[in-house]
Formats: sequence, C-alpha cells, structure tokens
Amino acid sequence: MNRKAVFSPQSITIALASSSRAQKAREPKKPKEKESESAMTEEILTATDYEVPSPGQYRVRIEEVKKRDGKFGPYYRISTKVVDDKHEGLWVSFVASAKLTPAAKLRIAAEDILDKRLKKGEKFNPQTLVGCEAIAEVSNKTEDERTYANIEQFFTLRDSESSAEAGDLRQKQEAAAEAKETHNTRVDEGYVEDEEEPLPDYNDNDAA
Repeated sequence: MNRKAVFSPQSITIALASSSRAQKAREPKKPKEKESESAMTEEILTATDYEVPSPGQYRVRIEEVKKRDGKFGPYYRISTKVVDDKHEGLWVSFVASAKLTPAAKLRIAAEDILDKRLKKGEKFNPQTLVGCEAIAEVSNKTEDERTYANIEQFFTLRDSESSAEAGDLRQKQEAAAEAKETHNTRVDEGYVEDEEEPLPDYNDNDAA
C-alpha cells in the first residue's frame, strides 16, 4: 500500500527559509564601495605657520593693551597691527613691565607713541594708547624652529615724517639702541627689566 507524504504548513515554511538562505550563501559577496576621492581629499590638511614682518620699521596701530602677571611681576603686552600697505594686517607685540620710572620701557614707549613727556606725578592709563598709531622698530627671534616678531621700540609719526627730510631717524635709533643696551645691564628691583616674559606672539588672531 502506497503512503502519501503529508507536509504541514510549518514544514513548508522552514523548507522555503532554508532554501532562501542557501541561495544567498551561493551569491558572490559584493565588494565594499571605496570612499570617494573627494572625501579623502577633504581630510588632507596643510600645516601653516605664523606670518610675521621682517626686521625693520613699520607703521602700526595699537589694537589692545593687556596687563598680565609674569615671573618677575606684572607687565603689559601692547598688541599692534601693521597698517603699512605691504604687510597690512600682521600682528606684532611689545612687552614691558608695569612701571613708569624714567628709564622704564613702558614709559619710553608711551611717550614716543603719544609724542609727549609724562611729568612727575602724572597719572597715566595704558588703555589710552589703544587706537594710536606710531612707527615700530621690529626684530625677529627664532625659537624651536619658529620665528617670532617683537617690537623693540616705538618712534612718533612726527619722527618718521621729519626723517624723510632730515635723514636723522637712523641716528636716533642707534642712540636708542645704545641706551637700551646700557639699560639692560642695570638691575632694577632685583631683576633686569628686559627679562619679563617670553614673547611667543600670536597672529593669534589672540595676539608675536
């Protein structure tokens, strides 16, 4: 006697599922799509460095004056922006201790920027320098393979204009440089005034 095979709906479902899995296993795997060349290009960055003015004289505008605490006491950082056509927009800073003694860097700088002499007992707020323009003598210093620009001293715009006619600005600069060298050897209240704080300076766009 012949017996007919009887399949339940459940067994048919299992058989179909097994057949589907077997078919997928036989299908070749598709390779993963490679990242587009444009996406890879977007991830490539170029290292840059601070752009600083070369040694020389530049017309600058005082943008910011900040008082900070340093290793040898409080000091001021005067941040300026070059307004000469060739180097316009570059930042360079001047640092001086927070003192107004006759030979103090801050006093000499303020008098040259304002083109006036501070009298004994006169009150002076360094923030009044913001917005003023002057001629800055810029030097470069290299540390850890990076070059920084610092302001050594200021000259009044009047000095710059008159020097074009008289040719005496260089003589004044040389005299000022000699005075600075003499001053740097003098110990004032336990430290040399020039030893205020290293000058990392910023073009950050935070302020060289």
